[in-house]
Amino acid sequence: MAKVVGKKVKDGLGGQLRLVVSGGAPISPSTLETWSKLGFCIVEGYGITETAPVISVNPPNAPKVGTVGKPLVNVDVKIDNPNPEGIGEICARGENVMQGYWNNPEETAKVLVDGWYHTGDLGYFDEDGYIVISGRKKSLIVNREGKNIYPEEVELQVLKSDLVLECLALGYREADETGERVGLIVVPNQEVIDEMQSLEGTSLSDEQIETKVREDIKKKLQTLSDYKRPRKIDVRFEEFEKTTTQKIKRYLYTFDSAGK
Repeated sequence: MAKVVGKKVKDGLGGQLRLVVSGGAPISPSTLETWSKLGFCIVEGYGITETAPVISVNPPNAPKVGTVGKPLVNVDVKIDNPNPEGIGEICARGENVMQGYWNNPEETAKVLVDGWYHTGDLGYFDEDGYIVISGRKKSLIVNREGKNIYPEEVELQVLKSDLVLECLALGYREADETGERVGLIVVPNQEVIDEMQSLEGTSLSDEQIETKVREDIKKKLQTLSDYKRPRKIDVRFEEFEKTTTQKIKRYLYTFDSAGK
């Protein structure tokens, strides 16, 4: 049945679609699995405008979910200053890399070092040479024990909750403490909550919705190590401000340590 539905979708798109490359933001494994069942070949790739713009892509004949594939031919990739787990800044070199920012040597010098473009993204190579992205260098949270926490890993787990539309994991400090704790800001999925209320014949207050959302999130976070779990969760009912490519403007938000 899935393949039959998939064929109708393909026909509606012209019938000649062979491959779709996803980039710009992580795609959930469940989404990839669903489209695969429909007969679509969708693979993840990775790149930045300054690298014209592709650095790596999953080979269609051997994709690995959870990675962004292998570097393209004639594109060199290295992991700069890796930690004991092999995670460091992803750097790229090749003819696809820009020569510099127009009339801005200061900013150019920050990202181009000996021909290597420093992406600001953190990641590592897996055992098969596929690139795995852990998060953004500027977003990294370091706790009081010196352990690194990647917000994207926490957010991916939180988004497994049907009650959550979007979220941000951010570092915050308590007074007189060194290191950061993990805080979480979430936006409830009002459509799912409305459907739930309709089925149950109930009407929940904002406070009750917040309680349900927090309880479900805590269940989803059980698979994470304790030090990665948010100590406080703020619930807001307005969606985050986003860029034209629908990425959350993370820099606009800070975690209010007065959250619950």
